[in-house]
Amino acid sequence: MYLHSWLLSPLNVGQWSREVFNDLFVKPVQSANAYLSEPDYVETTLKHGGSQPEQLAQIRDYLVKHKPLTFDECITWARLKFEYYYNNEIQQLLYSLPIDAVSSKESLWDLEY
Repeated sequence: MYLHSWLLSPLNVGQWSREVFNDLFVKPVQSANAYLSEPDYVETTLKHGGSQPEQLAQIRDYLVKHKPLTFDECITWARLKFEYYYNNEIQQLLYSLPIDAVSSKESLWDLEY
């Protein structure tokens, strides 16, 4: 499993977590702000990218479907996202691949690099 092997290095885990954080909390907000502030955003930016339907759905979600209306709702939304990706997903991984799990006679969690 490529991702599993790649995540064995602590440096790779840090890089992966930064990318997930940016994908969740930075890039979508930048896209939504650009959509609101640039009149030709859809025509210029999205038409040159390969994931136009996904980006438009994400902008819709951030501006309409899951839009926090107050500061407290914003904090709640961000906290729930953070909890899901940085706690629940990790707990599920540890459940699926326990610390004492072995594969081909070596530990799956050997972090001695």
